[in-house]
Amino acid sequence: MEEDELCFPQFTNLSCRKLNRSQLEKVLISFIICFISVITVSLNLLVIISISHFRQLHTSTNLVLLSLAVSDFSVGFLILFQLMLIDGCWYLNDSMCVLYYILDVVVTSASVGNMVLISIDRYVAICDPLHYSLKVTPKRVCVSISLCWICSLSYVTIALRTNFKQPGMFNSCFGECVINFGFNEQVADLFVTFIIPITVIVVLYVRVFLVAAAQVQAMRSHIAAITHQHSRKITVKESEMKAAKILGVVVVAFLTCLCPYFWVTLLNSSCRKPTYSRSTVMLIYVLLSSISLITVALNLLVIISISHFRHLQQLHTPTNLLLLSLAVSDLLVGLLLMPVEIIYIEACWFLGNILCTLYYIIDYIITSASVANMVLIALDRYLAICDPLLYPNKVTKSTAQICVSLCWIASVFYRLLLLQDHLVKPGASISCFGECVVVISNIAGTIDMIFTFIMPITVIICLYFKVFLVALSQARMLRSQITAAAAKPGLVTVKRNEMKAAKTLVIIVLYMRVFVVAVSQAQAMRSQTAAVRIQGSVRITAKKSERKAAMALGVV
Repeated sequence: MEEDELCFPQFTNLSCRKLNRSQLEKVLISFIICFISVITVSLNLLVIISISHFRQLHTSTNLVLLSLAVSDFSVGFLILFQLMLIDGCWYLNDSMCVLYYILDVVVTSASVGNMVLISIDRYVAICDPLHYSLKVTPKRVCVSISLCWICSLSYVTIALRTNFKQPGMFNSCFGECVINFGFNEQVADLFVTFIIPITVIVVLYVRVFLVAAAQVQAMRSHIAAITHQHSRKITVKESEMKAAKILGVVVVAFLTCLCPYFWVTLLNSSCRKPTYSRSTVMLIYVLLSSISLITVALNLLVIISISHFRHLQQLHTPTNLLLLSLAVSDLLVGLLLMPVEIIYIEACWFLGNILCTLYYIIDYIITSASVANMVLIALDRYLAICDPLLYPNKVTKSTAQICVSLCWIASVFYRLLLLQDHLVKPGASISCFGECVVVISNIAGTIDMIFTFIMPITVIICLYFKVFLVALSQARMLRSQITAAAAKPGLVTVKRNEMKAAKTLVIIVLYMRVFVVAVSQAQAMRSQTAAVRIQGSVRITAKKSERKAAMALGVV
């Protein structure tokens, strides 16, 4: 890298690079900046000297114009700093950088405040001329101007407070002048120094225009009958309206110069859409919509089948209650979450910060409940296979209902606790308009990963691995006793159905190789004779509900 390209050649690895501009471009920009600065300083200095020197000009309106001229005069001097930044390098120290931005924001805010005061002055002068001299006095104007400047200084102190502790802490290299102006501060600045003042000014001048138009019509209708005394009053009103028109032009010119800055701020504060082709967007729309419809339809069918047909007692089993809870969570995914993802497909969030936080809370609650339901289903199958004699006593309908309720309540409280900062302050983590983001700390993220991924997956794998071992041992025992089997056919049927349910679920949790083992075991069991006597001469009768539970869980 050539030393001429660096702001500070003595710091080769730490210096910023200069902007690549031609000499003609630099001269042209320097001339334009100097011309604007000289014109601004000269004209506003003329206004300051005129009002300050001639006491007959010390009226309330002129005092506000004097304050405006002082702020614009300061702007003219601050423009000269832009000459230094033509090549993109700041050659003063970091404290001067912060001071420059402070003066810039203070002067700009004071200018906007002065324009509001001028609008109020003209409004009172036109709309209430009889009480104008009583309401608007030089003393009150001086107090208003002082408050305007004090508020501007206080505002910039609050907005740039993070830059006072260590000036230059946000610079990435030597020769850079950068301050930290967060997203919330940008939004507040947009409202305080642009939207609210512009609204007040526009409303006041519209009101002034309407009153002036009404007065002109009234004067024209009474022109033949007015006396000399009235004509003098009309002359005063005409002068007031003329002053209002001139100041209106000044306000419009001021707003014209101010709007581009905030327009660029708005553009820079908005998120950008990703550049997807039309065909890609349509494909994603169709795909997500299809998945959403299928998810809603199938889970709704499961919910109706289990909950509606109360006369079919075989559907109201503890296992099916767990499947009902899982179907409800999946239905909410297809009904609430997927449609929002379709809206959010172009990476732009148009629903506001509160709905963004609510969306993430619902998303996390449903996800946590789904994981917990899968753990409960794994525990249910473990007890059904590994302890079939005590299963009906341990796993009852009331027990399943309590577990499902605790599952959903724990998910709600856990997620509200995890996202409590975003409930207090929605949109605190977004960096631009149109973004929907929630951010949690590293500790909270680690805890969430443990509770909603590592622990549930570990429990599910351990339970199904134990189920697989028990099913495998039972199959070996059946093979060893095949020649000595003696009694009732229901005995083998229950073992076969329970092991089939376990093997089918193991396929989902572990890997496809188990499927081959499961098929071979099932074929071996089908070739057995009518009965097997279990050690201890305990007979277990086959249940159709266990068979249906196994088939349903196999689909899951």
